[in-house]
Amino acid sequence: MGHAICGPVRSYAVAGSNDQDQLNDLRRRSVGARVKMLRVSQNLTQQQLADLAGLPRSAISSLEATGRNITLDTLYGIADGLGVHAASLLDDRLFRLPRHPDPDAERSTVRR
Repeated sequence: MGHAICGPVRSYAVAGSNDQDQLNDLRRRSVGARVKMLRVSQNLTQQQLADLAGLPRSAISSLEATGRNITLDTLYGIADGLGVHAASLLDDRLFRLPRHPDPDAERSTVRR
C-alpha cells in the first residue's frame, strides 16, 4: 500500500471488504509498531511493559509482531504503561507525555 508502518495512516473509502480488511490490518500493525518503538526507546522489555500495563507478556508480543486486535482497555493499559496518551498509539503525530507526568500539571496533547 506504500505507507510507512509507523507513519500516519489516512482514512479513505475502499471498494470492497478485502480492501477494508487490508486497511484494518495496516492500522493494527501500525499500532503494534508504535508500541514497540516507544517500548524500545524507553529501554523496556516486553515483560516490563506487560507488568506496567497489567497484561500478560504474550499480549504485548502478539501486538508488536502481528498487529493483534486489542480492546480499548488494553490500549489504555499499554498507553499508561508507556506514559503516553492512548491517542498517540493511534496517531504518531500526537505529542508524547513524559513517563510519569505530574497529575497537577496541564498537559498539551497536540504538537503543532
